[in-house]
Amino acid sequence: MAEARFANLGKGWKGSDYSDNLSRIYWIERGRGRVHYRGREIVLRPGLLYLIPAGTVFSYGCDDRLDQHWVHFSATLFDGTPLFDLVDPEREVTPDNVKQTALWFRRLEALIHTRSPGDELEKTGILFLLLAPFLASVKPEMIVARRKARLRFRETLDYIDAHLSEPLRIRDLAQAAHLERTYFSRVFRQCLGIKPVEYIMRRRVERAKTCLWGSEDPLRAIAESLGFTDAFHFSKCFKRLTGMTPKDFRQLRQNSRT
Repeated sequence: MAEARFANLGKGWKGSDYSDNLSRIYWIERGRGRVHYRGREIVLRPGLLYLIPAGTVFSYGCDDRLDQHWVHFSATLFDGTPLFDLVDPEREVTPDNVKQTALWFRRLEALIHTRSPGDELEKTGILFLLLAPFLASVKPEMIVARRKARLRFRETLDYIDAHLSEPLRIRDLAQAAHLERTYFSRVFRQCLGIKPVEYIMRRRVERAKTCLWGSEDPLRAIAESLGFTDAFHFSKCFKRLTGMTPKDFRQLRQNSRT
């Protein structure tokens, strides 16, 4: 768990951000605000819990006042697989017990800078309790199926990540999976819910986000390092998947640090 705090926010809470490798849970004590991501605006209202998964570009704002508790955390399985790669959580939920939820957040805020084994275990337990309502509608069999799919294509997915800077042909990916080309494409889409070429593009854009957020490398250099034809091709694909250009995304990082 990276951080847990309470904030009194006003009209100055306005802008855009990128959650990188950390997910976020908000709980609103009073007032109203809004966040917009993945094509949907969500109104932040008192008594409700909100989730923003890692790797999400989002905007936020408050017209008047917003008293908000929040926690930033990393959610991965034992093998390192990001939790939200396997599940599609709810974005907004009503907790069963508002008073208990308030107590959990205040306890997290009190424990966040302690490091004893007991405190770490308590923080993890509270986080699980906060996450549970977001996953209530997720069917266990769906998680099992997606996990099996990722395990089945683990060699292929690792091969893709290791060769993003190179031309990636379906024939090579099929060989990595020990399957015939046509059969590989069909089974890959059935198991992972996405075509191989689209998966490759998404992985390149995700890697590009990391490069843009953590370096000052020119766009042309990033494009070349990730197998894009040129900077224009890179910008076009990046905007299609994120809704903003690489330059806008880099400006977002700069604004978040001012």
